[in-house]
Amino acid sequence: MNRLTQECTPIIDVGTLFGPSPGPCVQTDRAIAHALETQGSFVARGAWPGIDRQASRLCAFFRMTNDSKESCAVSRFRPENPNIYRGYYPMTDNESWSKRESFDVGPEPPMTSPDVPGAESFREPNIWPGDEPWPGWRKATLAMLNDLRNVGVTLLASASRGLGLDEDVMVSPARGRNATLRFLHGDVAGTGEGPHVITTCHVDTGILSIIWQDSIGGLQMQGPDGTWRDVPVVTDGLSVHCGDLMEVPSNRRLRATPHQVLGGQDADRCSMGIFIEPDFETVVAPPSGEPVSYARHLVNQFPVRFQQPERQVTT
Repeated sequence: MNRLTQECTPIIDVGTLFGPSPGPCVQTDRAIAHALETQGSFVARGAWPGIDRQASRLCAFFRMTNDSKESCAVSRFRPENPNIYRGYYPMTDNESWSKRESFDVGPEPPMTSPDVPGAESFREPNIWPGDEPWPGWRKATLAMLNDLRNVGVTLLASASRGLGLDEDVMVSPARGRNATLRFLHGDVAGTGEGPHVITTCHVDTGILSIIWQDSIGGLQMQGPDGTWRDVPVVTDGLSVHCGDLMEVPSNRRLRATPHQVLGGQDADRCSMGIFIEPDFETVVAPPSGEPVSYARHLVNQFPVRFQQPERQVTT
């Protein structure tokens, strides 16, 4: 179902948290906490001046040839490749929930993980195209992951202060180095029938998600009140929303935020997301169920994704 809305998520100037003399700001903390608690999301302005240009340059990956991109495809799409978690996911008509291509990157060196069936894929290294879109692209991509992760931890600490909660409890699951940086590219061409969903409603597994979107926009968030709100395109703005692992540490005050993407313009859309995650050994409290390692939580949520595909035997 298409969901049209006249409301927008709030825009919060968070520059006081990231300026030359960064530090807690009661007004900013309360604004962030209120937005996440009542609407599930907000747009942060002032966290990273210049990120529009940097993110756009990194999305040059999608302008590479298909052969270059598919050289680092996950084994689901390129069986001869060993990687099943990190790498390139081509656009395919078989995907019912999203019409897009994406490229996933994790920390380097690779993370460790407990011996949970399926979790061995979390220990795999990143796989990169043989030729960079431009000199230094790989190094800049890893720097973006680390720097955006730090932005997320700072915003999470601010939210905990604004909610009057124990900052150590709220932030400790994010104090490691795990995260997923995802570049996305999709065709949002019009159908003649107005806006239509190109990425269906879903919530993120993790702690906090930060999304950069280009001028095409289209991202929408659903608040706890059930209202869908457009995420406005703001110069150097970052959309922030909650993952499922925010619920228990926040005493159920923060819930995973449903979100989706609408298309309808005759243009290609690029976006970039950083998903702040606990380290895989970290014990987490899912919204329902007993505490488990984050590795086990991921495998429980997406059991098929982390299975090694069967290799075809040729004779």
